[in-house]
Amino acid sequence: MEDPDCSGDETAAVLAASGYEAKAFVEAMAQSAGDPHLILQRWAEDSPETLETLLAKDFRDLGVGVAEVDGTPLYYLIAALSIDDYYAPIVADLENLATVRAELLESVNVERRKARMPPLRLQQKLDRTAQGYAEDMLARGFYGHRSPEGTTVMDRAQAEGYRGRTTGENLANGAESVEEVMRGWMESQGHQENILSPIFREVGFAVAIGKKPGGHRILWVQCFGRPPK
Repeated sequence: MEDPDCSGDETAAVLAASGYEAKAFVEAMAQSAGDPHLILQRWAEDSPETLETLLAKDFRDLGVGVAEVDGTPLYYLIAALSIDDYYAPIVADLENLATVRAELLESVNVERRKARMPPLRLQQKLDRTAQGYAEDMLARGFYGHRSPEGTTVMDRAQAEGYRGRTTGENLANGAESVEEVMRGWMESQGHQENILSPIFREVGFAVAIGKKPGGHRILWVQCFGRPPK
């Protein structure tokens, strides 16, 4: 029996060529006489860690190949998790924007309470500003605080009818949950300063998700503002 091994580019290329986009996979081989049921029984007895790895709960798909080598069957197994299966629960958790915004607002205000700052409140025009920009970055494939046309968060907020005295913006690319994106922002000085700023009183949030080769792109936007009075 041979233990599974995290495969390299060659196997990944074979999987991709077959139309299977793998997020993760492991392989194992066993050469032994006997029917498959007996092979698995021996495997479980002789190398339980190998079998446990192949049957790990994160994997969803299993491929099996059989060939005869020197008169003895050689079994090749590959267990994998597809890109679609990996992202399905992540996308499902982020599809409800109202829930995501409520969780983000709570997370932001938890941090502000720790810093003895007044809580922020959701502002619909800032929500629209954030969502519009997240979807624009996703659709046109750019990322940054200035759009290709040079607009800033203040320009975008004013276009949505927001008349606040000042604005600020946090962006994130790739975080897969509210907890992950907040952790990243709080570990970055500039982003943390926006979240804890005494200047801001209002906030809007956005998340936009789109499929791309090899995975999904997940973009997050926070727009901060201070009302005119």
